[in-house]
Amino acid sequence: ANLKLQKSMAAPDFSVKGMYDRAGNFINNYFALGISISIPIFNRNQGNIKSARLNIHRANKEKEYIINKAESELFAAYNQLNKAIELYQSINKNLVNGLNHNCIVFRIINFKNKNISLLEFIDYYKSYKESCLQFYETQKSVFLTMENLNTIVGKNIFTY
Repeated sequence: ANLKLQKSMAAPDFSVKGMYDRAGNFINNYFALGISISIPIFNRNQGNIKSARLNIHRANKEKEYIINKAESELFAAYNQLNKAIELYQSINKNLVNGLNHNCIVFRIINFKNKNISLLEFIDYYKSYKESCLQFYETQKSVFLTMENLNTIVGKNIFTY
């Protein structure tokens, strides 16, 4: 719209004026007609036209930048989700759920029977706790990256 306005201001202005006066002049019922044309010989508004074109070009580049930024953000979130899912799938769930739980139960029984020392029991418990925390942390990262991707897209793609 600004470009159209600036181009129209470069064209010559043409105006017609009319006047009527019944008894205010030396002639009764005075009619007058005036025509004026301004011809832009030296100032054809070229600077403002160029500025409007540059504003349009800048707006198009900003639009391209925003689209590229959104696409790269979506691509990065998708790659992050793939990495989180690969890490989650690489974890042996039997190790975390069943085997580690059974091992810690056996360690408690051995500690109660005084087959292992307190230091050994604490060491086994720490390793069990760390493996469980790492497993739950990877689950959490998968869910957070899914939620991040849902937020970037603006729709619920993943439900859990």
